[in-house]
Amino acid sequence: MLIIAYREKGKLPLVEIVDYPEMKFRALMDDISRGPIPNMEYMKYQIRRLSELKYNYLTYYIEHVVKTKSHPEFAPDDALTIDEIKELSAYAKKYQMTLIGNFQSFGHFENILSHPMYAHLGERGKLLSPAKEESYEFLSDIYSELIPAFDSPMFIVNCDETFDLGKGYSKAMVDSLGYAEVYKMHILRLYEMVKSYGKQMVIWGDVILKYPELLDELPKDIIIGTWDYSAEVDTKKLVDPIVNKGYQTIVVPGILNSRRVFPDYNTAFKNINFIKKTKGKPNILGAMLSIWDDGGFAFFNHDWYGVAYFAQTAWNFEGITTNRFDKLYCKNFLQSDNTNFTAAIHELNTLGELIPTYLMNDKILKILNVDEVENSININTKEWEQVYKISKDVEAIIQGIDASKNSDEVEALQFIDDLYITLAKEKLELAKIFDKYDSPKKLKEISNYVKATKTNYQKLLKSINELWLKENRKHFLENVRALIQARIDNISLLPKVFGKKNFSVNVFHGKYFTEWLTQNPIHVSSIAEADKNLLKSLGDENKVHPKVALEFEYNGNTYRWRRIESQIESVNKVHNQETPFVEYFYATITSSDKVNADMILSSGANAKLYLNDGLVYSDFDKANPDKVKEIKNIKLLNKKNTLMIKLFSTKSNLDFSFTVKGLRIGGRKNKYMVLK
Repeated sequence: MLIIAYREKGKLPLVEIVDYPEMKFRALMDDISRGPIPNMEYMKYQIRRLSELKYNYLTYYIEHVVKTKSHPEFAPDDALTIDEIKELSAYAKKYQMTLIGNFQSFGHFENILSHPMYAHLGERGKLLSPAKEESYEFLSDIYSELIPAFDSPMFIVNCDETFDLGKGYSKAMVDSLGYAEVYKMHILRLYEMVKSYGKQMVIWGDVILKYPELLDELPKDIIIGTWDYSAEVDTKKLVDPIVNKGYQTIVVPGILNSRRVFPDYNTAFKNINFIKKTKGKPNILGAMLSIWDDGGFAFFNHDWYGVAYFAQTAWNFEGITTNRFDKLYCKNFLQSDNTNFTAAIHELNTLGELIPTYLMNDKILKILNVDEVENSININTKEWEQVYKISKDVEAIIQGIDASKNSDEVEALQFIDDLYITLAKEKLELAKIFDKYDSPKKLKEISNYVKATKTNYQKLLKSINELWLKENRKHFLENVRALIQARIDNISLLPKVFGKKNFSVNVFHGKYFTEWLTQNPIHVSSIAEADKNLLKSLGDENKVHPKVALEFEYNGNTYRWRRIESQIESVNKVHNQETPFVEYFYATITSSDKVNADMILSSGANAKLYLNDGLVYSDFDKANPDKVKEIKNIKLLNKKNTLMIKLFSTKSNLDFSFTVKGLRIGGRKNKYMVLK
């Protein structure tokens, strides 16, 4: 770094350097299973640059993207090979880095189980069954090739988020022995396998923290990684139970890019800083920055800024101001004399505070403008105008970047800004056409609008190809291109839809709730049955706060809570062949203040609405319920408010919409937030 910093002077000052890291173990984990698989050139570039940042460990999270001789069937054509892993391990050594082996060995097994040859090893198609000896034979085969390819003394088996344990072949085991005992049995089987290769096993700690008795029963030489990706991390809950039992522990923050178009650095920097709270705690081996590529475009060139911030933090707990860090980053890694690059990142991240672009959510790419059934769309023009202004400001900042190194980062940033500009123009220009022109002119204007919008998106497709292949193999490229192609295909429907019916664009302010936790529709015989507590196996329906994969029984059938999201801005569609039926929809609304608001539920179905475990609306006593149900003066508390909607319908196709009037609401998954 001194050589870079003093490159223009041509000589180094006479200095005495006293420098040592706060954390001896400083690692990066890059997910290569849910999206891009880096090409060998880029992987070697990662190793060189991570070494420059004083990382000393690197691991690639692997589910199915490794091609082995014993089981080549489940891997994609351009998967990572064992020979490539050996080559990378040897290459890393030259840069004082160690490549750690990694293979998901319990949950998150759906990619392998989706192959017909291995489907019989799964529970619910997502978890490798511990009830089948063949599962361990399979893992033994994979380990025999994968583990020896790495020089690291550790091997990561993951084993996190085992939601489906006890839901299939292992149900009898879990019913007899208990969830924790079956989980322990599986971990011990893996432990013996890994130990036979002279390696120390690393697992994730989420299940262990849920069943803390395991901390007294598992071998003490297992390393436990403990993770939380929120802005405020409680280390007393996340770290202390593990380290106080004598386990070596790796703390794991993350760059917040999961299901995002661009990393949420506003939250990521706060999350990374939690590693400082571990100072003075026993048994802290170090920290590992995780990068999850499940969603969005997942260009690693978007992540380097956060990767460098983690390196700085893990080396020196004293901290550094963002301004000082930005100057160092731009000067040393982009060889730029200004901080326009990081200024553009900060400005772009303000989009995460707006409703349409909340948290840089990748759902923005999936919301469609045209639906062949609906005859209107809704556009929050006020906030889309803000998106456009911010994006144009970012464009101007980017034009002033004078980077002479790592220019691919600048190109990747420019692509995301171009994307937001294009999305904003798509929305605003469509609204303008319907506001400005009378009917005879509209069809021509729509045709011109479609042509121009498609051209803009086709330019983005070209950029995606170029950016992707600089970093990655072709695997998953079509999936990423499909995010843009779907917009081209959808907007192309507009002239046809407009020509058939009275299509309209409605301007609105606020947020419709289109992301929920729900379950398959529950068949009932009558509204009298529907009025009962159908969630009785979980408790009173007004007090149930479900999580993903939670199951319940009703009339001999099993139902599972899952996330859903609508592709239409304002309408949630429920399709069910069996009628009549009931469906529950659950979400949370977090507010930093106590506020009063009006809630509007629009549906032809009978409805009950519970807020914070209390019934605030019901029309189950009406044979013909009101279409629009307005619940006035509802009190939202300064906490996470729970919201449950119960709908009863006698029609096979049910539509409903829900919004909170007068408040700015951001939403991601089924979690909503009152915005300032």
